[in-house]
Amino acid sequence: MGYISGLTNSSFKKLNDDRFIFFPYGIIGYGYIVSKEEKENIASFLCKYYLIIFTGIVLLFLLSFIIKLYLLFSFLLLTIWYSVKVNKIIRHKEVVTKEKLTKRMRSSIKNMGQSMGKFISCLLFLGSLSLLIPSLWLLIRRNIAGIVGVLFFGLTSFFTLFLVIYSFKK
Repeated sequence: MGYISGLTNSSFKKLNDDRFIFFPYGIIGYGYIVSKEEKENIASFLCKYYLIIFTGIVLLFLLSFIIKLYLLFSFLLLTIWYSVKVNKIIRHKEVVTKEKLTKRMRSSIKNMGQSMGKFISCLLFLGSLSLLIPSLWLLIRRNIAGIVGVLFFGLTSFFTLFLVIYSFKK
């Protein structure tokens, strides 16, 4: 259980039989029915993809400006790689999305919270709260960064609170 597996599992919803609905573009896009074996292959791909993305983000902040431009270009290539791979997977799959967006969102957050576990979910919640507090201070001082920080970290605190709630439910 960890952050990457939580992100990966949030892309799937289990059906009553041995099939899953795969949401390649998150809660906004269509869902596609895949078998258990296909789900495992897709999940393996998503784990690799997320690992490369997060490694690139860390490198983006650690390296010089010239390399940052190269890494930004790399993210573009990774996005193309993701789109090509996912479109190959879903090309002949049955489309399923009769659910409301809120129901899909709830299901996605539930899967993510249960996959990440209690420790990671609580850590994310505490991290977003710890960044919300200085943002509130900046807002009180009428700094524009305070507005942006309160909006962003307020939303992430709200979202991660649900991750914590679902991580404690079985």
